[in-house]
Amino acid sequence: MHMLKFLQNKSSAYRGFAVLLLLVAISFILYGNTLSNQFVFDDIPLIVENSAIKSFKNIPEIIGFKNGTPLYRPVRFLSYLIDHSFSGLNPKSYHISNILYHAATAFVLFCLLKLLTGSASVAITGALLFTVHPVHTDSVAYISGRRDILCTLFYLSGFYCFILFRQKEKKLYMVLTSMLFAAALGSKEMAVTLPAVCLLYDFICVY
Repeated sequence: MHMLKFLQNKSSAYRGFAVLLLLVAISFILYGNTLSNQFVFDDIPLIVENSAIKSFKNIPEIIGFKNGTPLYRPVRFLSYLIDHSFSGLNPKSYHISNILYHAATAFVLFCLLKLLTGSASVAITGALLFTVHPVHTDSVAYISGRRDILCTLFYLSGFYCFILFRQKEKKLYMVLTSMLFAAALGSKEMAVTLPAVCLLYDFICVY
C-alpha cells in the first residue's frame, strides 16, 4: 500500500520510470532462478540445432518461411538471433531476455490500464498482478515459450496505440498499430484477434 501511494504522488514520467524498474526487479526476483537452466525440449531444434539464428545473414531465411518450423513465427526467431549474437548458445542470455520481455509486457499493460481507467493505482495493481501471476511461469521459464510473451507484448502495444489513435486522431498511431499487429502476428497466430478487439473498443467506447 505504501508503494502504491508513493507512486501515485509522483509525476507521470517519474512514476512510469519507477514502475518499470519495479516490474523489472520483481520479474528477476521471481524468475532469477531460471538463469542457470539449460535448453530443453523444443529449445533444442528451435535454437541449438537451428542454423538460421546463428547469423544476421540468415534474416531473409527467417522471414521467408524457412525458420526451422512449420509455424510462421519469424519475430521469435529474430529475438533468438539477437540473443545468439551476444552469447552464442549460452542459455543464460536467452533466459534474461525472457525475463526482460515479461517485465516490458507488464509495463505496457500498466500504460494501457492507465490510459483506459485514468487511475494510476488500478494500472499499478493490474501490472503487478500480471507480473506475479503463476500462469506466466511456462512462458517465462521456458525459452521456447517466448512466443507467448512477445505476442502479448506487441498485442497490448498495438491496442494501446490504437486507443491513442482514436483519442488524438494522428495517423502515426495507426501506422504503429499496424506494425505492432504484424509483429504480434509474427510471434504467435493468436494475434489475429487484435483487429476484432479494436472494433469491439470502437463499438463500446467510441460509437
